[in-house]
Amino acid sequence: MTGATRRSPRARRAALAAVTAFVALGLAACGPRRPAARRQLPRDNDQQSTRPRQLLSQGVTVRWHEKGPAGKLRRVLEVVAASGQLQADTESGVLNDARGSFYRNDEPRARFTAPRVEAWRARRLVIADGGVRLESVDPPGLTVTADRVVWHTDTDRIVGRGNVRFQHQPPGSASVAAEGGPFDQVTIDTGMRRITIP
Repeated sequence: MTGATRRSPRARRAALAAVTAFVALGLAACGPRRPAARRQLPRDNDQQSTRPRQLLSQGVTVRWHEKGPAGKLRRVLEVVAASGQLQADTESGVLNDARGSFYRNDEPRARFTAPRVEAWRARRLVIADGGVRLESVDPPGLTVTADRVVWHTDTDRIVGRGNVRFQHQPPGSASVAAEGGPFDQVTIDTGMRRITIP
């Protein structure tokens, strides 16, 4: 062997070990691969269960019903608003430029208008503010204005707060039968028949 250098047995073993390791690594890289662990992304229905779905909309209508005697559904509240933000699953939220009706025993008792209405179904609570106007349906002719009106739907009371005024003018009458205010607070029964001033 001319021109070739002779290696010692120790050098040959070291070179053989290096080649063997290199080939083993190369074969391992060419073999079947294990799939990388995937990060599980939340599915749409998982996200809905953890976050309430909110609707931002224009032209919003909210209608609350409850079961009455014998299981018949009866109306409690109806609100139509120019815009609002609602949680669809709870039928609750904030409504802007709203008008609607309060019901008692499935009969409309009062119509109202307000710049802002908060309606919380689970709490059975409606808060209208920003300058509220209530008008009785039956008996007709009673008008109440207040800075804020609070109605717990499970009670027979509507509470007006801040600069409350009322006026009763029976239909067809040219004159006002009764009026009063301004008061800090007034409580009105849902039937709009009795006003209490603390």
